[in-house]
Parts: sequence; C-alpha cells; structure tokens
Amino acid sequence: MLVVIGCGGVCLALVMGLLAPSGLFERIAFLGGTLATAFVTLGVFPLRQSWARGFNGFAAVLFSCSLALLAWVSNPSDLQVLLGVGFTIMAWDMAEYAITLGEDVGRSARTYPVTGVHFAGSLGVGLAASIVALVGGNIALPAIPIATLTLLLSAIVVLLLVLFLGDSEWLSKS
Repeated sequence: MLVVIGCGGVCLALVMGLLAPSGLFERIAFLGGTLATAFVTLGVFPLRQSWARGFNGFAAVLFSCSLALLAWVSNPSDLQVLLGVGFTIMAWDMAEYAITLGEDVGRSARTYPVTGVHFAGSLGVGLAASIVALVGGNIALPAIPIATLTLLLSAIVVLLLVLFLGDSEWLSKS
C-alpha cells in the first residue's frame, strides 16, 4: 500500500515538474529530482534483486546532477545547497540500508524499530555535519602555500598506504 502511495506521489511530482517551475532549467532539475525519487523507489522495491543497488546509485547520481544544475542556474543559498546534499546522501543511505536489511532478514520482515533508529542516527549525523560545515565555512583562514598543502596531502596518502599494507594478509605471510 505504501509503495502505491509513493508511486502516486512520484507521478504527481512529475506532472508538477512539468507545470510548476517557471524556467526550462528549473523544470529539468525538478524533473531529474523526481525521476531520482522514482529510481529510489525502484531500488527499494526492485523488479529484479540484482538491479536494486544500480537503481539506488543511479538515483543518487540523478539527485546530485539535478542539485548541481539547480545551484548553477538559480544561485541558492549555502544552506539550501547543504540541505540538498544532505538529503541526497540520506536518501541514498536509507535506500542502501533497506536493500541490505531486506537481503539479510528477508523482504517480508517487519523492521520498523530498526529502520527508525537508523533513520534517526543518519539524520543526527547529517545535521551535525551540516552544522560543522556552516560554522566551518565562516572561519577565515590565512593563506597556505601550495607546497605545504602538497606535502600534507602526500603525507596523508603515504599514511593511508602504510595502514593498508600493514593490514594486508599477503604482507604478513612470511
């Protein structure tokens, strides 16, 4: 029943996408976001199980492209872009979680409490990251020489390589 209601909402949003926004690029962005919602629905309720993650990944790409197009055309505020990115990541995360949970316990299992906890945790992490991004965006930093930045990034890559090689099985087999 919820799938039928969700699909009806997507169809209504598609019609509104063609009629509501004023400019061509706004219509394209709205249509892309609405189609992305349809692909999330198809990912969670797939026709074939092997297509579920592909639909979800394609939906995340559509959401991101629509958000980038809308940000390029309409010049939204930082908060609007941050919320768009946050909700895109949250939709992808919740769909991936639903797909994984369906594979683990079966699609007919009632998992409302577990899904609610995951949703609350995902929303909390998203809100905390948004607050950090908004506060961090307002901090004025002194100019950093490019050589210093290159050295820092190189050190991070070397550290990650050492951590990866230290955890490798083939390296520990002597």
